[in-house]
Amino acid sequence: MIYMNHKENIIMTKSGNKLIAHRGNTTGKSKHENDPQYILNALDQGYDVEVDVSYRDKNFWLGHDNNKYRVNLDFLSDERIWCHLKDKESLKQIIDIIGSEEINYFWHTSEDFVITSKGFLWHHSKCPLSDLTSKSIIVLPENKKIFPRRNKLYKKINHCYGICSDYIKMYV
Repeated sequence: MIYMNHKENIIMTKSGNKLIAHRGNTTGKSKHENDPQYILNALDQGYDVEVDVSYRDKNFWLGHDNNKYRVNLDFLSDERIWCHLKDKESLKQIIDIIGSEEINYFWHTSEDFVITSKGFLWHHSKCPLSDLTSKSIIVLPENKKIFPRRNKLYKKINHCYGICSDYIKMYV
């Protein structure tokens, strides 16, 4: 069942988890990942979106393994976008140069989880379920075979703040 917060135009689970489309994906991986139009489509559907952000040649770019789509700070400042900074230079630009407090960002390498700029715990997809808290975002639960209404593990993520998935529509 879809629970819509009409005041904020967001979709969430019955237990209140924020739903985050991984790279804009809502029904599975796509060649359009991180494409700004694809991102806007997921936002228009009411989802938050995680995007991969790099800084090169005095510009911010979206793309997982390479810089594919140039974006401006207004795009990255949307409160529904979670910016996964891909390298130290991107982190430095966000913190030192821009000093932007409105951008929601995080950077990680191989840690189980990191704290986002807004104080949430962004969990690596390999992080143990026992580490989850009410401020946690569980990433790619489908990699752990956690599916709604299909197994007991799903109950273990109900207390998390959010779910980030390539198949986020499945968690509605």
